[in-house]
Amino acid sequence: MLVFAALFWFGDYLALRLPIPKGRPQWETIRVDQVYTIRNRYDQVEWSRGNPLMEICSISLLPQTGHRPCWYVRNHTMRVNHLE
Repeated sequence: MLVFAALFWFGDYLALRLPIPKGRPQWETIRVDQVYTIRNRYDQVEWSRGNPLMEICSISLLPQTGHRPCWYVRNHTMRVNHLE
């Protein structure tokens, strides 16, 4: 099972590094909105909108080279930051 997982990851990595199929983009930039949550003195949560970020993602099935896969970033376009 471990060998299969390693081969799957390595194949995904090769498909990203050597654009397989040819002409396929390897990276994409997606806009991610930021939201900050702050707990006030009455123990209620206040929400505050932050500046949007442009996140670079890899067009792959698994996280590669420190970037999240684009299919995941497209489904999670809001980043919530909890401030204490």
